[in-house]
Amino acid sequence: MALPTTPPTPDPSRPSLIASISSVLQILNPQNSNPNPNPNSPSPLDPFAPHLTPALLAAVIRSHAHRPFSALLFFRWAAPRLPRPPPPSSFLALADLLLSHRHLFAAASLLPSAPSPAAADLLSARLISAHGALGELRAALHRFHLGPPSLRSLNAALRVLVRANRLRLAQAVFDWAVHSGPNPVQPDIASYATLLRGYCKLGHISAAESLFNGMICTPNRITFNTLIDGYCRKGLMSHAISTVDRMVHTPDCSPDTITFTTVINGYCKLGDLEEAQRCMDEMVHRWKLEPNVMTYNSIINGLCSSGRIKEATTMMTRMRLDGIRDDVTTHTCLLKGLCILGRPECAARHLTAMPKMGMDPDARAYGVVIDEWCKWARLEEALGIIEEMRGKNVIPQISSVNALLRSLSEKGEVGRAVKLLRDIPKMGCSPNFMSYSTVITRLCGCGGRMGTVEKLVVEMMRKGQRPDRTMYSLMVEGYCLDGEIEMAVGGFRDMMEKGFVITLGGFEALVKGLVGSGREGEAEMLFEEMQKRWDEVVLDFESYWRILFNHLRR
Repeated sequence: MALPTTPPTPDPSRPSLIASISSVLQILNPQNSNPNPNPNSPSPLDPFAPHLTPALLAAVIRSHAHRPFSALLFFRWAAPRLPRPPPPSSFLALADLLLSHRHLFAAASLLPSAPSPAAADLLSARLISAHGALGELRAALHRFHLGPPSLRSLNAALRVLVRANRLRLAQAVFDWAVHSGPNPVQPDIASYATLLRGYCKLGHISAAESLFNGMICTPNRITFNTLIDGYCRKGLMSHAISTVDRMVHTPDCSPDTITFTTVINGYCKLGDLEEAQRCMDEMVHRWKLEPNVMTYNSIINGLCSSGRIKEATTMMTRMRLDGIRDDVTTHTCLLKGLCILGRPECAARHLTAMPKMGMDPDARAYGVVIDEWCKWARLEEALGIIEEMRGKNVIPQISSVNALLRSLSEKGEVGRAVKLLRDIPKMGCSPNFMSYSTVITRLCGCGGRMGTVEKLVVEMMRKGQRPDRTMYSLMVEGYCLDGEIEMAVGGFRDMMEKGFVITLGGFEALVKGLVGSGREGEAEMLFEEMQKRWDEVVLDFESYWRILFNHLRR
């Protein structure tokens, strides 16, 4: 199609002007970000030059939220024609538009035209974060090292690495940027808080302490609360309390509701409810701080976990009198308490009553009752809850489904277990290794079900799960139980190739099957193969040899 050399004279009102520009951009190839590939010929956009302003540039970018390459094309045409460099707001708006559509390479191509070093720095940090969000850690680090490190890019890289639990790498990046890089970076509170959060999340308290004590800036509430949370997660309450005391003596850093809630939750998890209550009283009376829903839920959860339901309901009353509305978490705690007391019917009734209280149960609330019904082998009730969840589009936790799979399998209802396993994707979640293992291992001992096992193993492997030593060994036993000795030998060799040593039970089933088929020599040969392959591994070969010897002697 021929490009118009002169667009119609646009209406002076901005909407018409933007519409006219959009009509020209639709004709141009948006994948070619050069609006005028032939420098000797005029651009179809040139007639709009007299109307070009920073405000018009911003408006065109906004109007092309679903066509990022058209916005990029217009930006490249407009940028050199503005009397001054395009404003950082338009530059970053375009960059964010490209990043939101995952066009990271196109966004990076904007860096040379950044209107200021600060804008370039912001874009670099956002590129690092965007690569991290896509799981591209190597690309994120490459982007970090492309330019001189800055505080923004350092903090972005730290967030990416900590989110991926790559703490050693995060610490190495921090040390290089702060101590060894070409332009040493002065870390701020956010830098330390990010690393601290990562160490505490993974339970690396010694590393968190060293980092905290080595801070070159004064700690604030965020860093103190992060370290206190790390101590409480590990049950180190004396360390947590001493850190609170240290916090009290730090200027402008008195403990807040988050501090006390964290400590209260730590005591509750240890079952020290009296100390948790004392801490809550100090929070209210000495520090004049108001508990929030998380504070109350921590104490209610602690009481319910100890089976003290009456005290938990009293605490709920106090919570409401304080003007704080109970939530789904509050009632999930009550459900757990009722189950701990062995009252699944009461828990089920409370679950049914929750919508009447103005709150819909979530997957955790449903899961508490499902798990309890499974413990009591009340499988129809558990399956009924699963169906209710499907009707309400609540995606179950895979752990709850696995509990039901385990109960069905233990009760011998393997057909229903297989059906439930295959229905898991319809519920909105994905079966994991435990889901498959629970059903497959039970099927292997049923006799005549190895065809189903094979299909499930193929399906499992398609989804990225791999059989382990126990599953392989039970499959060998299952083939032997069905008299399929060739398949059993094939399974044995396959697991050896995968690096697994057959269990004693699996080896005995295989030897018994081979000897019973008059293939004693093959049984000895397989034992010798196993010895050669695993001669450098400390195994109880005497037990394997004893099994072989006992069956050969019969």
